[in-house]
Amino acid sequence: ACHLSPLDPHNYFYDIMTAFADMVNGDYAAATNLAVRSITANPRHTSSYRVLAITQHFMGKTDDAKITVRKLMALELELTIKRHLQSHPASNQATGQAWASALQAAGVPPN
Repeated sequence: ACHLSPLDPHNYFYDIMTAFADMVNGDYAAATNLAVRSITANPRHTSSYRVLAITQHFMGKTDDAKITVRKLMALELELTIKRHLQSHPASNQATGQAWASALQAAGVPPN
């Protein structure tokens, strides 16, 4: 979709969907780049911050992940790990649990 419609105002959404796929495949660098591009295009898209924080965590960029989570929490004031797991479709999968742990390690409160 990004290649077919490079000027689409919703490219941030296509970027973050691709970033999720890269993250599942363990390509954290590619996922990070797409998440940053998504945030640049739409700085209020909270899923982009989640992906960025998770990939930063797994790449060992702990301080960056904490900064990203602070930005995420400023947009989503009621975010907790419990709420995240209740709404995320992968919460019952190992990947979803690992992502939640990464978010918690970066500063999202458990409850």
